[in-house]
Amino acid sequence: MTGRTTSTELSDDIARQGNALGIDAAAMYAQAAAAEPVRPADLAIWACNWPSLEVFLALQTKWDLVPAIVMGPMGAAMTTFVYRGIDYQAAEIVMRRRGHAGDDRLFADLQAMEVAALKILNERAAA
Repeated sequence: MTGRTTSTELSDDIARQGNALGIDAAAMYAQAAAAEPVRPADLAIWACNWPSLEVFLALQTKWDLVPAIVMGPMGAAMTTFVYRGIDYQAAEIVMRRRGHAGDDRLFADLQAMEVAALKILNERAAA
């Protein structure tokens, strides 16, 4: 196993959590490793997660960006942008306007999606 856990590698922490819940995490991860890759057309969103996704998508233009200087080809300095995260003031407005004011679970979902998206967005910005 590499130092970085991917969706098909079982960490000791995940194995312990699975065992505590009576889940055979090793079998689940082995099944995931053998499965075909998921295509976007195959995705389904559970009804309980739909409001979180709607809020996340409604915030697609509300990301905080900061300029960053990186070294380009042949040592030339280039300006790019780094994504810092979603503007939480905008998130609060969107949540309130969509009837989810004060929904801590939805906000936690939003933050989890934000963390995952930041990795991808900043990889693209660095490329």
